[in-house]
Amino acid sequence: MTAYPAPDSLLRTAASALRPHWAVLAALGLFLLAGLAVLDDYGRSPDENAHRLHADATLDYVLNGSDVILGLRDRTHGVAVLLPLTLAERALRLDTSRELGLARHLMTHFLFLAGSLFTYLLAARLFNNKCVALLAMLLFRSHPRLYAHSFVNDKDISFLAAFAIALFVTERAFRKDNLWAFALLGAGAGALTNTRIMGAVLVPAVLAARGVDLLRMSGAGERKRVLLSACMFILAAALTMYAGWPYLWSDPAERFIEAFTQAARYVITIEELFWGTSVRSNELPAWYIPTWFSITTPPFALLLGCIGTAALLSRSALSRSLALRNRRLRFGLLAAVCFGAPITAAILLESTIFNGWRHLYFLWAPFSLLAAFGLHWLVGAFAQARPRAAVYAATAIGVGAATVSIAFLHPNQHVYFNFMEDRVTHDRLSERYVMDYWGLAAYQLQRHLLNEEPSTVTIQYNGIMKGKRNMLAEADRERIRIVNPALADFSIRAGRPENGEETLHVVEVYNNALFALMKERPQANPFPAALEAALSLEPIVRSNFDLYALDRMLIYVKEPCESSDLLGAFFLRFYPASLNNLPEAWRRAGYEETRFNFLARGSLFD
Repeated sequence: MTAYPAPDSLLRTAASALRPHWAVLAALGLFLLAGLAVLDDYGRSPDENAHRLHADATLDYVLNGSDVILGLRDRTHGVAVLLPLTLAERALRLDTSRELGLARHLMTHFLFLAGSLFTYLLAARLFNNKCVALLAMLLFRSHPRLYAHSFVNDKDISFLAAFAIALFVTERAFRKDNLWAFALLGAGAGALTNTRIMGAVLVPAVLAARGVDLLRMSGAGERKRVLLSACMFILAAALTMYAGWPYLWSDPAERFIEAFTQAARYVITIEELFWGTSVRSNELPAWYIPTWFSITTPPFALLLGCIGTAALLSRSALSRSLALRNRRLRFGLLAAVCFGAPITAAILLESTIFNGWRHLYFLWAPFSLLAAFGLHWLVGAFAQARPRAAVYAATAIGVGAATVSIAFLHPNQHVYFNFMEDRVTHDRLSERYVMDYWGLAAYQLQRHLLNEEPSTVTIQYNGIMKGKRNMLAEADRERIRIVNPALADFSIRAGRPENGEETLHVVEVYNNALFALMKERPQANPFPAALEAALSLEPIVRSNFDLYALDRMLIYVKEPCESSDLLGAFFLRFYPASLNNLPEAWRRAGYEETRFNFLARGSLFD
């Protein structure tokens, strides 16, 4: 008869395992409670719907063989994290846009906290020092920009968390040094690449480290074991990536190359404001990424990372044999490669990057480890207790300062800059950089307007308002109507309003106006005249609306265009050409729901 351990024995075993990490568990518990407290303060980013659409199309492809995914712009993006998030939302039977938004924000933040936990576990294993490990975890978590993005940016933050976990698994594989450990590492590398293609950087880094092991081995048996583990790593990585990435199934090699090419030269390019100059996102200067990373990272973490990198490189240069033998030093060099190689590749390939260094947020995982190396080196440089205590105290103060910034900027931590930039002069930062590029502050202005106005309000349609009502409760959503600019009582605009304009509220950070809520004066409704002209088959109407009647259907072009210049992308809507059949939204001259993109070629309305 099999004997099972008593429940109290299991509890004692679990308590014994958790007891050494009580401070970390307590900190994570507090972080989670803080996240729950502020969960409703963040608006929705414009990428969230696109990511959910991509996951839905992938599921439809797997379950029904649908080829909708082939028409998506982001079809080559990995789904290792986005697919489970969408499945979790379906399992919870979430229906409203607010429920979906809050659940996605909470799950993304939980992933961010998981990344900080694995950073602690890795640092504790590397340095055998719980104080250093705890401070490494706090450094990881206390980056202001990443903190805000840990709610609203499911793709980049999930990749950051996955990278932190992959680094932990990498250290474990080299410490265990057996086939199954490297098989697990290969699975992690495959899943990481299926999250973002840049995760493939881990594969050559691991193989290079394994190659060094091969050179060190003298016996044939040891060399065979190293070669077999490397093969197991590659096989597990390829199989995991292929199995979890349905887009690759029909043609793995060609579609992987397509994904890599698109990641390097993304199909979308925009104008970036950098150092006060407008530059194309595919023509960025070499110092773009280093500059953005330097001016938006907490100074003390930046200093520790530089110290750690310098210590690793100097020790390796002084003793190459030590760099080959010492497990901690070798892993530090691997972390340095994982940080530096993607930056170098992005510069050499002239990759398309926009929104600061958002696409490279995963670099924070290896850099926070380099900062931990810097802290460990500083602690080890002093033999006496007082100087060591001073190092710990200084690090705690640095973490505390970053945490104060998170609290002070809430909920606009995503526009954090450190003291390297002028944070005092009015509108100095907004003259040099794009700040709130996703328009997240518009959500705050909508809530302010709803609190101030007891009845239904009308806000003029513009790009800022796209999807910004989705985080509101259903009753509040119905109180806000997005209408034609000529009919709106209010508007939300980027930047500081001009003198003389009636301003109700401005969201400011560092004396820089992100967005302003303005009082507008509604004008006469141009829609009836435009409708009558369109039904009379006149080719174009220029009265805030461009309407055409074609094949008994009304076609509405949102962005005005000349009939002779139809080579760009338009927004079109189709409605029955009958006034009685027009949706109620059109009677209010409101329009936002039934839009789709259409790329016009040639003279469509001849």
